[in-house]
Amino acid sequence: MKARWFITALALFMAFNLSAQEEKTKKELRQEKKELKKKEFLAKQALGKALLENKDFVLEANLLTGKKGQTAQALPKINFIAINGSHIHMQLGSANTLGWNGVGGITFEGEANTYEVYDDSKSDRVGVRIRYSSMYSRDIITIDLSINGERATARVVSEGRILTMQGSYMSRSESNVFVSQNFVIRN
Repeated sequence: MKARWFITALALFMAFNLSAQEEKTKKELRQEKKELKKKEFLAKQALGKALLENKDFVLEANLLTGKKGQTAQALPKINFIAINGSHIHMQLGSANTLGWNGVGGITFEGEANTYEVYDDSKSDRVGVRIRYSSMYSRDIITIDLSINGERATARVVSEGRILTMQGSYMSRSESNVFVSQNFVIRN
């Protein structure tokens, strides 16, 4: 009888001890997973900053937001901001309509007047502020493009209008965007 109680007590003690070890390893696994995510985030940030500094960058937008908060899903292939050296392309389009550029919208292209890369350590964002002019806009177009991990957000201001483009980013060689030209009607 004493042997049974002893074996039962020993089994309970071992089971309790093993479960305590498992909880500790789960905590360690969670911590390792958290550290791995942070390393991936920082690596993606560094890649984005390098693309911006090398002026070889494309933001393919899948979400557009207007000045008053209205949002629209977008096709990344025809809604983008591309940076190629000092040349800037910003294209807006829709697959449902025909616009000035043949893809339901308009293409603003031009040379950058200012190009300033910044690193905001408080919010873990890197980005660039661009001012450029296009023959299709009466005013200077200002783009404030920021990167946070795998996502990029561009706030575009032109002639008092504000547009926010959100999506993924990559280098121009990895991108598959369709660059269209605006139609110019002459008499």
